[in-house]
Amino acid sequence: MASHDSGPAGGSAGEPLVVADRYRLHVPLGTGAMGTVWSAFDDFLHRWVAVKLVYLEHALPAETAERMRQRTLREARAVAGISHPNVITLHDVVTSGGEPCIVMELLPARNLAGLIADLGPLSVPQVATVADAVAAALEAAEAAGVTHRDVKPGNVLVCRDGRAKLTDFGIAAHATDAARDSGHLLLGSPAYMAPEVASGHGAGPEADLWGLGATVFAALSGHPPYDEADDAMATVRAVSHDPVPRLPDGPLSDIVTALMQKDPRLRPRPPEVRQALAAHRAAPGAQLFQESLFPHTGVGADGAPEGAGPPGAARGAGATPDSPQEEAAPEPAAPLATDPGPLPFRERDTASTGGPATSVALAVAAVLLFCLSALAGTAATRWTAGAEILPATALGGGAGDGSTGEYAYRYGSRTGNAGSTSGAGAAPFTVPVPQGWATFVSRHDFRELPASTRTEYVSGDGAAVITVERFPDYFVHYELDDYLDELHTEVHRGGIELGTREVVDPPEGTEASTAVCYRVPADGDHEAHVPRRTTTAHLARSGNEMWLVGVTVPTRDEDAGHRMLTERVAPGFTVLG
Repeated sequence: MASHDSGPAGGSAGEPLVVADRYRLHVPLGTGAMGTVWSAFDDFLHRWVAVKLVYLEHALPAETAERMRQRTLREARAVAGISHPNVITLHDVVTSGGEPCIVMELLPARNLAGLIADLGPLSVPQVATVADAVAAALEAAEAAGVTHRDVKPGNVLVCRDGRAKLTDFGIAAHATDAARDSGHLLLGSPAYMAPEVASGHGAGPEADLWGLGATVFAALSGHPPYDEADDAMATVRAVSHDPVPRLPDGPLSDIVTALMQKDPRLRPRPPEVRQALAAHRAAPGAQLFQESLFPHTGVGADGAPEGAGPPGAARGAGATPDSPQEEAAPEPAAPLATDPGPLPFRERDTASTGGPATSVALAVAAVLLFCLSALAGTAATRWTAGAEILPATALGGGAGDGSTGEYAYRYGSRTGNAGSTSGAGAAPFTVPVPQGWATFVSRHDFRELPASTRTEYVSGDGAAVITVERFPDYFVHYELDDYLDELHTEVHRGGIELGTREVVDPPEGTEASTAVCYRVPADGDHEAHVPRRTTTAHLARSGNEMWLVGVTVPTRDEDAGHRMLTERVAPGFTVLG
């Protein structure tokens, strides 16, 4: 890995590789078509995690490389939009050498395909228990509007304590993403692909239920329902045209038959599936699989790599984080968007893998400064098409301390550190944030600007985002007008629509402040299923630092977002120290 120019920092003898100035890689856990999954230690929250690194060979065509990047982002958006114990938990999305990386929970687990390969047909209680977990995960995914599209034994993780989780949402799609898929592209694994998908039709939640049925078939029989001598196209033809294979009569054969009906409308829904499985599940607390089946997961029962302390412990006094047992409890994940929105502008170490067309596209995406990146980074994905920014119970007033009936949120003061994502340095601030909003912290390295630390607070429904971003030493080389010029440049290119600009009272701890308002994408420059977003932001100077505090909402709610910023967020924002 260290041979990749776009790889993570570090890698010298005795020093672990580091991703995003935060995640210290430990050992590789597995390699697939999309990259390598590593165990890693999070220096910021002091916990072990799994980091999925995507490395694109420079010889790849630009279109293929971009498709792989987008697949990784889809996985992140899909997983983070679902909060459920049977779905792998996503912690963060970062970049390494300009390529996306997904940070997930680290589990002492094996995939179901490996267990079937080792054991052959599994017992009915084993299969029913794992299938129930997958059905629960699919129920949560459907509620979030997400179709997995590749449910198979290889994407079901089974922990040594009996928990099962659905993973690898790499080709998942939100319900509103269907128009983005090519009608000529088959997505999924042929042996577990639903007939309607194999025939070239779209994949809905019913296709995931077929995948569940095929997974149960494989677990009970020891082999997939369709397998034409590893000939993918022959398998696709068999799925489309051959009769559906049947299991011998048994306790679960009827539910498999029901799930694997060629007419997707006739397949049972996840609650029905779970009800049918309930009588056959293992007893609560029963040992589902023998401990000896998990000798090489590389992960202990506590989520840390077996026999490992935090990587890099020998780097010197003060450089070693606390033990994983002292990790901070993560805040609940906020829902992610149906679409990533405008791509963030180029970061300093992005590697070019394409020709002139790719360079032009990157240049267009690069020009908008950190206001646009506040949408296009982590927060760009945290809105839900058609969602109101306020919960229904809050509309028209109600219990709470908001300044108007429209804001019935119960606010609390949050303290953050914009020094760095790893916690190094001190740049504390406080900002009013509604209770229950999730927190995301990320670092961004730009080609023509100082690196920034961005803190985003995301509403429970994913529709509203409060952003605090700090650019250290910005005013050593730049003026506020440089930022405004970049906004105007993007306006001329059609990427955004710039609204008002005015001088406002500076937040406490800062000097002069300017307010701007803009909409992304520009009017008439977006697809019908991509809602427009409006950001209202205050830009302030504190010494040589530039600070941004802003609120982003659907454009239809921009007046409410403006009031949220001016009446609640900005007046309470303070740069400390």
